[in-house]
Amino acid sequence: MLIPKGEKVEIRKNCRVSEILEELSNSAFTGYVEFYYKYGELSKGQLVLRNGNLIAGSVEKIVSKKEILGDKALDELKKIENCVAEIYVLEDEKVEKALNWNKNALIRLEPKITVASDVNNSKTETTIDLTHYRGKEIAAPDRKKILEKYGIREPTPEEIDALIKNAFDEVPLEMNKEEVVNEVRKIIEDRFGKLSKKLLEILDECKTVDELAKNFELLEREARKLSLFVPRKKIDETLEEIRQIIGS
Repeated sequence: MLIPKGEKVEIRKNCRVSEILEELSNSAFTGYVEFYYKYGELSKGQLVLRNGNLIAGSVEKIVSKKEILGDKALDELKKIENCVAEIYVLEDEKVEKALNWNKNALIRLEPKITVASDVNNSKTETTIDLTHYRGKEIAAPDRKKILEKYGIREPTPEEIDALIKNAFDEVPLEMNKEEVVNEVRKIIEDRFGKLSKKLLEILDECKTVDELAKNFELLEREARKLSLFVPRKKIDETLEEIRQIIGS
């Protein structure tokens, strides 16, 4: 996945993915987590959360280069009992960018939903945890018991259609590769100003993320030549931010 660089707030070792997700869900965390583990082969997983809800995920197999996206990535990650996790905070604006860049990695089933009901002319809202129902069918009798327990009337077909529409109103557009290149351009111009001429010339030849990734080493070499005028730390931070954006 392509994710804008966030602020690293914590590193965990020898931990279970499910434990971390439970903590982040309960704290209404907004950001992303990178998991490093071995499951068949060395793997790197990423999950994006907004207000504690999982919204996108991916797994990259380091050796085979296989990529698993969305719900399937989450299914694998929830099995991991031992990993290293790096937790990053993201601003809402960057979360939106991550969604726009990774439509094919969306997690379709939110861990929790809030259902409005009207019982005896009294309007209430009930939050139901769906985590345990992922991939399972709920038999009709169980469904009836759940509805009775929470005092929820059976929704009409029209209401179901409206709920589905509302749930996916915020599904982002296809990833705009040009937007990613322009984001990198803005970072370079902001950090290096007039010194960024050579870097921008390299960038002008890149029309897609793939082309930018292929030319990243050349971009890096030119950036490091600026060390006479720009602090090395600033160059390192800029390159790392670009690397995070293009997934290099």
